[in-house]
Amino acid sequence: MNILNNDLSRVEKTFDRAYMALQFPVYAAGSFYQVYIRFGLYALLTNLGGVALVFCMFVAQAAWIGRTRERAAKATDKRCRAMEEMLSAIKIVKMFTRLD
Repeated sequence: MNILNNDLSRVEKTFDRAYMALQFPVYAAGSFYQVYIRFGLYALLTNLGGVALVFCMFVAQAAWIGRTRERAAKATDKRCRAMEEMLSAIKIVKMFTRLD
């Protein structure tokens, strides 16, 4: 039951994010239009430049987080492999002690 609840919550979050992703261009276009109408072309270009800068920063941050997660996954994999070897050795020792 817990797995089903977990999967359903992930599906729900995905739909929420998809809804936000679909409405973002409409809000962005509306706000850029308002900036252009109220403040002119120079303000619009400055606004677009700021949005592009923030987007580039988000991309760089996502790349850094991806590299960090990859390093953490490798470290976890090493620990799991070491634990698996240790458990195998314990099983072998137990098997030989029962034979004696």
